[in-house]
Formats: sequence, structure tokens, C-alpha cells
Amino acid sequence: MARRISIATIATMGVTVLVVIGASGAFAKSSRPASAASVFVGGPNSFTGIDVPHDRVAFTFGQSVATPDWSRFVTASPSSGRTAVVLRAASTGQALARETVVGRWTVRSVTRDGNRVLLLLAGATGGAYSPIGRTSTHLMLITLDRHAHRTAILDGNYEPEAFTADGKGLVVLEYTPKVSPHYYQVRLLDLTTNKVRDLRARNGGTQEVMQGHAVAQALSPDGRRLYTYYVRAGDGSTPPEAFVHTLDLEHKWAECVDLPSSFVTDSAAAAAVSPDGRHLYVAAPRAGVVAAIDTRHLGIERTAPLEWFDDGSGGPASAAVDRDGNLVVAAGARVRVVGSALQSSLAVDASDYQIWGVGRSRSGHRVFLGTTEGVAEVDAANARIVRELDLQLGNVDHLAPGLAPLSISAYPEKQ
Repeated sequence: MARRISIATIATMGVTVLVVIGASGAFAKSSRPASAASVFVGGPNSFTGIDVPHDRVAFTFGQSVATPDWSRFVTASPSSGRTAVVLRAASTGQALARETVVGRWTVRSVTRDGNRVLLLLAGATGGAYSPIGRTSTHLMLITLDRHAHRTAILDGNYEPEAFTADGKGLVVLEYTPKVSPHYYQVRLLDLTTNKVRDLRARNGGTQEVMQGHAVAQALSPDGRRLYTYYVRAGDGSTPPEAFVHTLDLEHKWAECVDLPSSFVTDSAAAAAVSPDGRHLYVAAPRAGVVAAIDTRHLGIERTAPLEWFDDGSGGPASAAVDRDGNLVVAAGARVRVVGSALQSSLAVDASDYQIWGVGRSRSGHRVFLGTTEGVAEVDAANARIVRELDLQLGNVDHLAPGLAPLSISAYPEKQ
């Protein structure tokens, strides 16, 4: 199906496939000895592991990107004209591999095993969904186990979205016009030849030039699928629409799943994938609706009303799914737990908090809220907060496995 979607994005939970967490920053060492981290928090300039049993921060580093399973992450630290790129264990923050390159670079994508890292020049990008005008794109590919790196210069305005599952390709967004982007096309960069080709659609054909608003994103637990929720404003000839763009990183195709028109009215929706990867949930709390998508057949399995009272606090929505299939949705100071069948929901008393994110532990058994006071653990089955961790986390905006919020594009939708 041909679609024209604007490149402007709306701030909410979601982006880039690889958990791009912001601009460059130097490494910051924890003031305590390394300890086991099971909950991870990201911000524009930070990546923090939390040792929940001991109510403390295990480590904090600067600009980082995690592997899809959050077992490892890569930090980039520019200093004196060079950038140190380090692969670290997520449980402890300890270094596993290191490479230093000339120039100031930021991490944009990491393969599932953490061995291949894609860098962009620092300051040369506004984010995958917030492009800045440029006529060429400078990339650097690092292969850590070989201590090898090489640069590539692409003719055009490209933003990396995700490595393919085999690590041999990179899905990119090509923005046009180059210096004043208003449209994009999802394409595939061959990392061996540095050639860009069209990405195929699941049922034939190729991905077309599009225009629209990316609202939220979620990555499958195995890192093989990236789901992006879009809305498109209507015009005189076409009605508004909402849909999920599915990017299959293993088989290298894409497909869209249309959502009911009620989703169009909420610009702060959230997306989350179940721990088994079989369901994608899209929640639009201020529109009062939630949908469950069967990821095997890429069709809507069911939709349901989502009881919500908009307290006017604004801000993005976020969501996570626990091991039992309970969906926890938060926005502002409101939290609801929705059962796996979407037949019932319960409110969580979180009136004392302003919530900026929802995540879960690496095991998936516990759900956490990111609040202005630190982190709070939620008993999803009984819809109540059972524990509070008073932590000074600084400027943070998402919890694993949620992706960093999508930025608002500086480029308006072209009429």
C-alpha cells in the first residue's frame, strides 16, 4: 500500500531501533563498586544500571546504545579529537572490548551480539526521525573482535535505523530533498559494498517514498523486528490514518498494519511487545483505546476501550508488558494495568508521581515506573506500587526495554 507520511515526529516513548540515548558525553564512573544491575535507565546523555536489591545505582556511563536483549551496551566517549568506543556487560558495566577512532563520533546502532557498531559524526544528526539538512552522510563501521574500523561517505541524506539481523546490512531512511527534508524512503545499505538499494515490501514491490509522524516504537525481544507507530494528518483528499510500520530485520522486508481511526487523535501513544514476542500492544491513553496485534500474522487481534482520565499533565505515554501478559500503561501521573485479553483494566495509585517511563527487569517478571523521585516497582497483577527506590538519576527519559523517546522534528510536514 502506498503511503505518504510526514517526517515530523511526536515526542513519546520509542526510536530508534537500537536505543539511541543521546548526544556525546564522557564516561562517568560510579562512586560504588560494580554490582549486578537488573534494571536499566537511559537519558539523552546517560545510561544507568540499577542494582535493585541494594537500592542503588550500579553504574552510570555517557552516550550509549544497548543490544536488543540488554545483555550488553556500547558507550562512546569523545575526547581530544578521538572517540573511545567500548562494549560493556550490562550486568556490571565492565569493559569487554574497546576501539579508539579519530574524530568525534556517536553510537547509532549495534548488532545483536554487540560486535559491530555503527557511528555517526557527532553533531551531524538530529536523530533518525529528526533529520538535519545535508548533502552527504559520513558513517563509521567498527568490528570490535577484529579491531577494525572503516568509514563510508554516502551521497545523500541518510539516517541509520537498524542493523539487519545478520549484521551485514543497515536499514536506513533516505531523506529528500537533501538539504530540506520533507520525505523519506526506507532503504537497505549493503555494508560490504556501501551500495544502497530499495527495501522490499513483504508481499512484493518495494518501500515507497513516504511522509508522516512517527509516534512510538518497540523492538521485539529477539531484536528481529522493529515496530514503529505512525499517524498521518488528513488533507482534502485523504482521511487521517494510524498504522504500525513493521520492519523485519531478519528477512529484510517491511509491512504496515492499519489501526482504527480512533488512534489518530492521540499524539502521545505508546507501544510495547510481550516478552514472548507474539503480541505488540499499542495504547493511546488520551484517546481511550488499546490494540493487540498478532505479530505472526500482522493483524489486529483485538481492540478495547482504555479507561483514562486525562489530568492535563501532558508528556509522553509509555508502556511495558510483564511475563504474565499484563500491559502497564502510563502517562503523566496516571497508570493502568490492562489484562492480556484486554477485557479488564485497573488503575494504579500513582498520584504522587510524575512518570516518564515504564520498563521491566531483564527477567521480565517485574515492572518498574520511572518517576521524578527515582524508580517504583509495580505489582501488575494487583495494580499497586510495592516498592520505591529513591535514586538521583539525573536527566533520564526511558527504562529498558523501552526505546528512547522519538524527538520532535524541526521540519514541518510539507503540504
